[in-house]
Amino acid sequence: MTGLRRLLSDRRGATALEFALLGLPFVALLLGILEFGRGLYIRNSLDAAADQAQRAVLIDPLIDVLELEQTVRTAFGTWPSDNLTVDYSVETISGITYQLVSLDYSMRLLLPVPLGRSITIASSRRIATANQNR
Repeated sequence: MTGLRRLLSDRRGATALEFALLGLPFVALLLGILEFGRGLYIRNSLDAAADQAQRAVLIDPLIDVLELEQTVRTAFGTWPSDNLTVDYSVETISGITYQLVSLDYSMRLLLPVPLGRSITIASSRRIATANQNR
């Protein structure tokens, strides 16, 4: 009985045990915040690239698709552009012709999460052309 009482009153190693219980969730939270910030930065880069595509289409409505894609990839910056998909289409809504530029980026996550190993971040711009049928 005295050995059990002495063992329960011994406080050596309590700090290591507390760190083991609280350290892992804290590190996971910290890495999650970094991952979220990286996703926001990629989204901001996508928006900037979509803005550049919109400017290019407004300047030259007959721009070549390959030239537009090169403009987007250049504006996207240092991120690996292999994961970037650029879609360009023309649509008519209520007699108005629009050019639609859609950007999708597949961001590979650094941490394993239950939802999967990557997420898709998207941005798009719908540009009304000057030749509108009224």
